[in-house]
Amino acid sequence: MGVLREPVFVAVMHAESAAATARYLAARLAPRDVIDIPSQLGRILLCTWGTPPVRSDAGILAVVDGTGGSPEVAYPAALIDAPGVSAGLRGAIAQDRSYFYLDETRTPGFWTDHIGISRIYHVRAGGCEVYSDDLSTLARLAPEPDEECIAYFLTNGTVSMDRTLHAGVSTLPVASVVTLTESGPVARRYWNFRPGQDADPDTGAVAQRMWELIESSVAAHTAGRHVVLPLSGGYDSTTLLGILHRAGTPLTAFSYVKGEPQPHSDAAVGRDQARRLGVEHHIHRIDGVDTISLIQANLAQGLRLRGCCNEIGAYREEAATARERFANPLFVFGDHLFGQRTLRLRSETDMLGGAAVKHPDTLLTYLPLLGEERVARLQRNVAADYRRLLAEAPRLSHPDDLKDFLYASVSATWDLLPMRVHTAGTQLPFTTPLYDIGMLDFLKHVHFSHRLDKRLYRQVCERNLPELFSTPRSRDRQGVADVAALLRRDEASIRSVTPTLDRAIPGMTLPGGFDALLDAVLSTSPTPGGPLLSRPEAVGMQFFRNLTRLQVLPLHWLQPVKRRFWNTHQILNDPAYMFRRVLHLAMGFQQIGAPIRPPG
Repeated sequence: MGVLREPVFVAVMHAESAAATARYLAARLAPRDVIDIPSQLGRILLCTWGTPPVRSDAGILAVVDGTGGSPEVAYPAALIDAPGVSAGLRGAIAQDRSYFYLDETRTPGFWTDHIGISRIYHVRAGGCEVYSDDLSTLARLAPEPDEECIAYFLTNGTVSMDRTLHAGVSTLPVASVVTLTESGPVARRYWNFRPGQDADPDTGAVAQRMWELIESSVAAHTAGRHVVLPLSGGYDSTTLLGILHRAGTPLTAFSYVKGEPQPHSDAAVGRDQARRLGVEHHIHRIDGVDTISLIQANLAQGLRLRGCCNEIGAYREEAATARERFANPLFVFGDHLFGQRTLRLRSETDMLGGAAVKHPDTLLTYLPLLGEERVARLQRNVAADYRRLLAEAPRLSHPDDLKDFLYASVSATWDLLPMRVHTAGTQLPFTTPLYDIGMLDFLKHVHFSHRLDKRLYRQVCERNLPELFSTPRSRDRQGVADVAALLRRDEASIRSVTPTLDRAIPGMTLPGGFDALLDAVLSTSPTPGGPLLSRPEAVGMQFFRNLTRLQVLPLHWLQPVKRRFWNTHQILNDPAYMFRRVLHLAMGFQQIGAPIRPPG
């Protein structure tokens, strides 16, 4: 099974008066098959490239599979009420995929998965409503940028809410049943994450049920597959390692590292844990790829609206090996779910910091590229997005419940899980069993005091897998690349590309802007608070560095203490990461291709 590089479907919905435009769009997209379908709202040209849609007297169902186009992935069906969807179609719905359907009354609609792995995008073009699983296809129908989303992306490395970086192109909301009306799509949420609503005081019963759910979810999501496990040595991936090994699941593990693994680093701990169980384990280097080649490798996975991932090469190499050796390989990810780090919250801005949302002042890094007026406008845009985010957050009984809501509903669905699609989903099918709907619903029984620092989860894992949680771990961050050092090393190749990118982001970049920004980055200290930005927050950063340098605090206390006492939207000034982000963004806009403009 190769890499998925094309859409699964594009649905062009139109009235008879727009039939010529619809046919023009379909022809320009060059699909393998086109089905002309009458519906209650006019006609639909269903363009398909991959698996043909399921057709029966009860309706039509097209699969939007974010796990890499593999229909044999065995997920448990999430048979949640979807009005208007026939029982036959509803029985085929799985919780980690999205669908386009027409029921027996020829009413069109969509079902979106609960964590946003399989996105569906929407745009209006030439009087038609156009939907697709592929962003780059619809971006050609709306080539202008969305300045608010660009501001958010530059600050946080993801996009906000349901917009994309392309004006007019949006995503259908996750965990929603979307019905189509003459005025456009109308979404109804079928599931919401609401932690701490019905906390159970019986800790023992909660702990027992937690482990039962973990085991059953892992088994259901991996049945009949050869599992390829990214292994960090942390609680989530280690728990998956132990459960899969005990169950006799065919298993290969791998880790990635900057340089060579140092004692007690993530990669070294993962290697030792795998060796202890007799599981095959590989280690991949993440710091040997040229910056431009790394960005190109990321962009080759599609415009997933997620920042550049250093470890993408590790996934590509491991996937290539797995496809050669195993008949039915599956990436399995263990990700943060059962609670976040201790972060005592004091205000709404701390809530945003708890979701890893950074402050608009971070955009000051782009002054050399965009100038004061444009940066000020971007700052206003991203601040407006933050206000919208807070307005949509629920009123929960405790601040830590709201913090976990923001994490699971914002960080996970905007950043963490889309990264899995970006780095792995186009290489191999993948699953995230700890984000099963049943597991997420279970969290409402776990009191916030048990979720802080994942306390109860850690206790449960240590009690059930004691042989795997005895190895000490360092905090030397060997799994994180030194981007500033890589930019210095790759300066010549970067400067060979930047002249072609000066106007790659329409209306945003300026002649010579990339070279000016690179000059500023390379002349700046690689540590936060260097000369590129001078503001009071930099004093706070220096204070905490001095605490460590003078051994007032041990190194592994630095991050928790800094985030607990000094946290205004997590202002982190890292010009090197910021430069690579804007370079990645510009190269992404450049590769979209010629715009498709409907006639008239």
